[in-house]
Amino acid sequence: MIDYNNGKPNARYWVLKLIKDNFHAGDKLVAEKAAKGFGLSDVVVQGFITPQGKKVLLVNKTNSEKTVTLSPDLQNATSLTIDEETGDDQPRAGKVNSAELKLAPFAVTVLSLP
Repeated sequence: MIDYNNGKPNARYWVLKLIKDNFHAGDKLVAEKAAKGFGLSDVVVQGFITPQGKKVLLVNKTNSEKTVTLSPDLQNATSLTIDEETGDDQPRAGKVNSAELKLAPFAVTVLSLP
């Protein structure tokens, strides 16, 4: 989880930290649904109700870009994403501005609503 050449954490470390920092014991899981238009093995979508608000974990399990259609209540969510663009750096913060969210190959994203 640490690159022995430069001592920096790698993407696996950042994904684990993203999950550890956002989801905790006692969080309520919301019924899992397959992302619309994808096979069950393409994109994993899992909702959580946490003390900090509602959160959704999205994982693109394929080596191709996928576009997920979001429900209206998630269209103003904040996001933390780890993908090929972030490389071995910290998750990229952003804000969802549309009804669709593009997930790069093997991307892991957490959407947060207050």
